[in-house]
Amino acid sequence: RNRKEGIGLVRAYSLHDVIFAGKDRYLTLQDEKGRDVAHLRKTAPHGQVFSYTSADGQTVVSIRFIPGGRFAKSRYEVDANENKYVLQGNAITNSVYFCIKGIIENHRIVLEENWAGDVEMKVNKQVAAIIRDYWGESRVVFGFEEAVEEHSLLFALHVLIYFMLKMYEKENRYIDEVFSKVPQVKG
Repeated sequence: RNRKEGIGLVRAYSLHDVIFAGKDRYLTLQDEKGRDVAHLRKTAPHGQVFSYTSADGQTVVSIRFIPGGRFAKSRYEVDANENKYVLQGNAITNSVYFCIKGIIENHRIVLEENWAGDVEMKVNKQVAAIIRDYWGESRVVFGFEEAVEEHSLLFALHVLIYFMLKMYEKENRYIDEVFSKVPQVKG
């Protein structure tokens, strides 16, 4: 079995810098050969909607984050080719680590952060993809098993989940910052 980028999966893809094309701005997802595979955009200027468009324009998937509020489940609405799916986070679990679950195309999907800080996508309890963020190198690598076809809904979903993870991390940093300012009670 061929191992890529030390993430233990067969195929690896990476995100590249923002491209400016007129008013349009997007990130490019490239395969191991440097071939453009997809463009990723933030599609709502002030909202939390991100889209995946395959380089050939045939596959378009979007994901919208809907915060649940205090102690409520967050929702993630996925739109793909006129099909809609809803994934949910758990308020208790997400206070500890990133985890969302749902059903996509009759498959049980779990996207969760592992102990190494990577995000795994489990399809019917089997790891099918992983996201590894190389902080010091400013790059992100997405690894996929052979069963996850390029440009499939599961492929696009896993790539888009990276942006949901970044929003989750930003929110947790804010919460940590707020609590760091609270004086400690001496007891």
